[in-house]
Amino acid sequence: MSRSGKRRRLAGAGVALLGMTLLGAAAGHLVARAPAEPGSYGIREVPGGERLELLGGRIDLPALAEALARDGRTDILTRQDGTWLLSRSLVIRPGATLEVRKATLRLHSEPNRFVGLEARGGNLEITDSTVTSWAPGTGRPDDQVDDGRAWVLARDGAVMNVLRSRMEQLGYARAERSGVAWRTKATSGTIHRSTFAGNWYGAYLSGTRNLRIEDNVFRHNARHGLTLAVGCSNATVRGNQSYANAGHGMVVFQGSNDATLTANEVHDNRRSGIDVDGSLRLRLTGNVVYGNDIGLHIHGRSRSIVADDNRLAANRLDGLRISSGATQVTASKNLIDFNHRAGVFIAEGTAEIGPANRLLDNEMGVWLSTDARGTAVMDNSIESNVLDGVHLAGLRVGLVRGNLIRANRKAAFSVASKGSARPFLSENRLVGNPARERVRVEGHPQPAG
Repeated sequence: MSRSGKRRRLAGAGVALLGMTLLGAAAGHLVARAPAEPGSYGIREVPGGERLELLGGRIDLPALAEALARDGRTDILTRQDGTWLLSRSLVIRPGATLEVRKATLRLHSEPNRFVGLEARGGNLEITDSTVTSWAPGTGRPDDQVDDGRAWVLARDGAVMNVLRSRMEQLGYARAERSGVAWRTKATSGTIHRSTFAGNWYGAYLSGTRNLRIEDNVFRHNARHGLTLAVGCSNATVRGNQSYANAGHGMVVFQGSNDATLTANEVHDNRRSGIDVDGSLRLRLTGNVVYGNDIGLHIHGRSRSIVADDNRLAANRLDGLRISSGATQVTASKNLIDFNHRAGVFIAEGTAEIGPANRLLDNEMGVWLSTDARGTAVMDNSIESNVLDGVHLAGLRVGLVRGNLIRANRKAAFSVASKGSARPFLSENRLVGNPARERVRVEGHPQPAG
């Protein structure tokens, strides 16, 4: 061996020895190895067993499995019939990257033994792959969530990209183990052309910034399809489908401000299609939302919400609902049709409904409650609704002006108190309605706020 080669070998041994010494002193016992180039890993003893940790460098599943096998740990990551099975939780630390590429990765998931795949400050790149829970005893993904289930998580400034992949049958009712989650400030990533199905929450984001979520499918999840929760600012949600979820299709929640939701198709969810709760300065454009409980629900003191050029159709209750103090909501150029109760229902809050909305073939075109003061309904087409064009639940319900109110089957206006519509009769164009005003006496229940 040359003198320079000998020096390189000794220097490498010194660095490895130093790394093992420092890692052994860390919290919890960690047996560190650096068998793979360029990635390195350690095995930490934790309550209930062991945890695999990637400590530095970039490594993929084949290289990691080879490194583990050289250390006699073929029990941690195994391959059979072209799929990988991970039998210990795996944590990716800062400076480390795991690539899951063109692979099926199964995460061990049986009662009292289920594992997580976590990027804690490191990078996780899932590309053209499937990641799912797996119960070896049954030979299928784990569909039982009451006893815990495998999960995927990114936090602490990690980057997790999910590209052209499937994330299925993951998570249960516990924070950070809810399915596939991005959490904490400075955590980031891209979600593109992927499917999130059968998870507890489809995809859950909390505290992240600037994420791009485009061309994905969120379906058949046990709670919501896509959740932007607690301070997810500046997210772009474009061209996704979210359907058949047991909660909402999409949620924007608690200070997830300055988000844009564009050209999404959201349908057949058990609760709202798009639920906006306590967030500011959102723009919702070009979305198609149908077959949900409520199409678009804006509430929780949300403010400065713009909803333009959407279609809100055939929802079981209302197309657009504004409640619990939401303010500065503007809705224009939307087609709101065939909803089973109201096209637009203002329960509590203020909004500008118009111009150029078309409210057609709903049970009721617009419903203004006694707490809709300050709302303006202007320059819309309110036509062919099953009952009335506009219902006024009180004497002071805002401004109704410049609308075409035509061919509604009961009346242009229905009122709770006779004469309430009188100030608005000459302010709108009323055509082909059986009555200009009628007192609503059928006992039809007023929607709750």
